[in-house]
Amino acid sequence: MNNTVIRRDSYIKRLMELRGNRLIKVVTGLRRSGKSFLLNKLFKNALIEKGIPKERILNIDLESESCYEFRVYDELSRYIKSWAEDGKERYLIIDEVQNIRNRILSDGSTMNFIDLIIGLMHIEGLDIYVTGSNSRMLSSDIATEFRGRASYIHLRPLEYKEFEPYAKSDNPIDEYMTFGGLPYVVLMEDFHEKEEYLSSLIDTTYIRDIRDRSLLYGSDDGLRDVIRFLSSNIGSFTNPSRILNAFKSNGMKNMSLETIKKYVGLFEESFLIDEAERRNVKGLKLINSTRKYYWEDLGLRNAAVKMMQPEAPHIMENLIYNELRYRGYKVFAGALEIYDRDNTGKTIRKNAEVDFIAEKGNFRIYIQSAYDITDLDKLMREKRGLMSIKDSFPKAIITKDTLYPHFDEDGIYIMGLKDFFENDFTKLYL
Repeated sequence: MNNTVIRRDSYIKRLMELRGNRLIKVVTGLRRSGKSFLLNKLFKNALIEKGIPKERILNIDLESESCYEFRVYDELSRYIKSWAEDGKERYLIIDEVQNIRNRILSDGSTMNFIDLIIGLMHIEGLDIYVTGSNSRMLSSDIATEFRGRASYIHLRPLEYKEFEPYAKSDNPIDEYMTFGGLPYVVLMEDFHEKEEYLSSLIDTTYIRDIRDRSLLYGSDDGLRDVIRFLSSNIGSFTNPSRILNAFKSNGMKNMSLETIKKYVGLFEESFLIDEAERRNVKGLKLINSTRKYYWEDLGLRNAAVKMMQPEAPHIMENLIYNELRYRGYKVFAGALEIYDRDNTGKTIRKNAEVDFIAEKGNFRIYIQSAYDITDLDKLMREKRGLMSIKDSFPKAIITKDTLYPHFDEDGIYIMGLKDFFENDFTKLYL
């Protein structure tokens, strides 16, 4: 491991834009995505470069032994109020904010860290930034608690353009597909070391946090079974009932539907997975029966299945989903009906899907992820669903193949995965 610093410029820009908005800035995200480093190093340095004196920036890391005294509600409150009493512009950064112990009042009621932070909002000139994610309070919960009083920044693992300069192989896309974009992992030199670290994160960090936070007792086998199922079925429509049926068909009859629903919800709350709802292309009505689940970091996905299920087409689909989310799109899985002819020439109706309906404001684009379109039959299969959509919004196919980006004769934009990562082709339409 070296001392290289990966800058997260888009996040720093956003933090700087939110300065002084009189709301709490809450940085959420997957564990080990770099929330603490973003605020305590990168953002702090950006403030200093803007001329903010160091003494007006206070970092309190409640995981650090040197700050243990500030886990006491009253101690922290007194210290901050004393530091900020002059009303000048000041920046308060509290890491792992949930470690503040509750204050017990004389009537037996309690005040928690939420009450403390909200109270600090009224101090003149004080700008507040917090993170939090451990077994007692993952950062999605913190965002919920501050609702209405906060601005949120969801920190994701490195997107491909951030990752590529630090790739360790001659095939950076495959490396990214295998080991993901957690900054610490990206900077590791040895691939075996990356694999071991990712496996330890799944086993000793995420599973443990979810179990402890949710007061789950006994074996972790159920959690592991559900996470392996989700790992093996990225890009497939599913729901808890389908997971339960799959378990039963494999002789696993000791898990209830409610337990599976709970486990899936816990994985979403910890930011391990993200849900793409299914939507009918015609009429854009949500279909609640099934949805797709994608992993926020594919290195963790691969570690969950012991690096033994490459499934490149599905992993590529997951990468495209993540990139669209990086770019600020709301992403749905598309369902539609198409009409074809059977061997007798009779018209038949078939269910089909469009991998992604991506929307941002009034803009929409339909996208198919096609790992291989080297022959005409494969290309036509991918185009069939897109060509049956009759509205005028743009349509695109993204393939793993290296090819020159172009519009085909049907107006569908076809491009390789690398070009998709490196160029925001949607600007062609805006």
